[in-house]
Order: sequence, then structure tokens, then C-alpha cells
Amino acid sequence: MVTLDGIEYEVKTPDENLDDVITFVNDYCLANNIKNTAGELISIEANEANPLYQMFRGFAYLTTVMQKLIYSAGCGMSIAESSERQLLNLADIAGIRRTQATRTVIAGVVYANLEGPEAVDCVITQEMTATITIAGMDVTFHPAFDVTVPIGESRSIILIAEQYGAYSISANTLLEFDEPVPGFRSMATSPSTPGQSLESIASLRERMQRRVVEGTQVERAETAIQALEGVSMCSIFFNYDPWNTVPLAYGDETIDVPPRQAVLMVQGWSVELNAIARVFYRYLLCKTAGGDHDDAQEQVYITHSGQRLPVYILPPKQQPVYVRIYIKNTLSYEQVNGIKDVICSLAGVMTIGKGLSAVDVTNAVGEIYTNLTVRGAEISLSGEDNTYSYMQVPAQTAIFYFSVDNIDVIEVEALAQ
Repeated sequence: MVTLDGIEYEVKTPDENLDDVITFVNDYCLANNIKNTAGELISIEANEANPLYQMFRGFAYLTTVMQKLIYSAGCGMSIAESSERQLLNLADIAGIRRTQATRTVIAGVVYANLEGPEAVDCVITQEMTATITIAGMDVTFHPAFDVTVPIGESRSIILIAEQYGAYSISANTLLEFDEPVPGFRSMATSPSTPGQSLESIASLRERMQRRVVEGTQVERAETAIQALEGVSMCSIFFNYDPWNTVPLAYGDETIDVPPRQAVLMVQGWSVELNAIARVFYRYLLCKTAGGDHDDAQEQVYITHSGQRLPVYILPPKQQPVYVRIYIKNTLSYEQVNGIKDVICSLAGVMTIGKGLSAVDVTNAVGEIYTNLTVRGAEISLSGEDNTYSYMQVPAQTAIFYFSVDNIDVIEVEALAQ
């Protein structure tokens, strides 16, 4: 017997079903005194040379096939036990989209030329490009939307990579566009928010199981915004207090969240016009705080009556993480750099508020460098010797940022000497 969601299913081998059939027939003939034409009690002999026995073996095989099909049908309606293909079918039925691969996003500020006889407004369009070389590969970014920066002023922009994947780029690395832009004075950029790979089946299964217990409108809004193409993660902090303002730590700053308002943080960006605002107001009817922050982006939802409802969107803060990994091998210079690159690639699975453990690090390195002996790893938020531990978790408004300068690859044998 196999139990699935409280229901018992019989899934036996053909030989087990054959024994059951022979036993059932013999017991039935004995109980009902069924005899052949010679007056002998009928009994099926378990003999390989018996044609009737072999016919029953065929029936037993078909019974096993039917049992497996029935059990498979039961698994097809169980999130925990379903196969990969069945889980994707369940996701379609539940209206849940598998998170697609997303692009790396950089938030920035463009400054226009100061007042002067030849000064003009700086017009930024989506067709413009800004290219940077990462690990020998050119990665091209485009503005997510058009923006005009008046003379002497500045405007926030979002730069989105053409290529899918996670790219860790330090602040103020991307400072200009590939072609000269009239009226452009300078540009400041924040650390990149790495994109993500296609969501794994295990992650989708976990998200579907978690969705079963999600009952608040806030959680439903988060799930719906995450389903938008280009969005890796959404986190909404809602101040349920009807009277008091609640402070929310946002990096080195604090966002004061007024009563019955929300802070909306989005990792990634949806290029569909005002899509985030539209989905937000589908589930929540409240104002969003943090609009006065430099990194805030505004989208507007327009109601059927023409009322304009602004939604302020904040990117997650970039929080550096420090990693030590211990290898029981003598490493070359190329291997050390390769190990650091593998650890940096974990940025592709980091989301807002998600922690990093030593197991995550050792598994990632072990999958690539199968010939090395990984002894362990340690994680720190500051890089100080007495702060390393098995696991670290960023602030609820932050995402971990990896840098090769913050990663130490330590040879255990060399350390012992």
C-alpha cells in the first residue's frame, strides 16, 4: 500500500499481483466447491509450464500497469508528489507562472548640463546603449523608459541588460553611454541588481506549497507582481498600525512608513508600461511610501474615471557579503580566480532578504570543481575575523552583493604549515 494525501493506493509488481490472482481463484473454487468435468476440485497450479498460469501472469502485468496509472493520476493532483511535467500542469491550473530568466538591472541618476549658451535638455531614449565588459564578454544595457532631463537638473533611470543572467557590477562602474548624448553631463549608478536564471522545478514546487497558506492581500500582491516578466522578486512591507508611523531600515537610511501605507520593493523591472502599478492596485488600495527617496521609480495607475494613482517602487539595497572557503588542495592562480567566479555566480539565485549558507557555497564550488576537496566555508557581513559563521541573512530590504575582493580561498594544507 502507498498512501498519498490520505488515500491508499495499491502498486504491486506483476509477480505479486500474479500470486494474488492465483490465491483468489483457488480460494474461490474451494469455497464454492467448483469442480471440473472429472469431478476434481479446480486448483490453478503455480507451474511455469501451465498455460493458464502464464495467461494469469499477463493479466497480472496489466493490473500492475493500471495500478501505476491510478497512482500517477493521484500524484498529478498532489503538489508534493507530482512529477516535473505534472507540476507544470498544476501550475497552469492554479494560474501560477514559472519565473522566467530575468536580466540584470542598474538604477542610476542622469545629470544634465548646467546653464550656458549651448546647454540643451538631455533626452534619454530606450534605444541608447551603455556597454561594459564582464569576464571577457560585452554586456549591453538599455534605459527601461524614455526620460528628458531639463538643463541643470537630474532624473532617475533604470538600465536593463540585453542578456539574461546575473552580473555583479559595482557602483559607478557604468558612467556614460556608448554614443555622445546632447546635454549629458554625467551619470551615477548604484550596484547592479543581478538577474536570475529560469526558476527551478524545486523552487516552483516550494512556491506553490507556500501559496496554499498565503491568505493576505499583501502576499497575493507580491505573488502577482513576481509573475510579471522581468521581475525576479517582490517584497511589500505594509504598516498595519492605524495610528503610528513605523520606521523601516533601508540600507544606511530609514524610510518612515505612515499608517496604512506600504513600501514596495522590486528586484528586476517589468518593461510593460505601468504593469507593476496596475497589479499592485489590483490587490491593494493604499499609498506607497518612499517616493522621496533618490532610488524611487514612479509608475501611475489610471482608473476608469481617469484618476491617477502613483506607485513608488524601490530597488533592494545592495549588501556586501564576505566568504571564506577552505580547499584541501594546492591551487593555481587560475583555479583561485575560477573558484571566486563560481561563488560570485550565486548572485543569480539571490533574492530580497534571502540568506546565504556555507552549504550553498560548498555545493556550488563542488559541482564545478569535482576534483577538489572542499573542507567548508564561512560567511560574514563585515569581513572581520570574529564575525564569520555558518549562515548570514541580509536585511529584509536588502540583497547580497558578491565581489571577488570579498572572497578568500584558503588552502587548508598551506594554512596548517
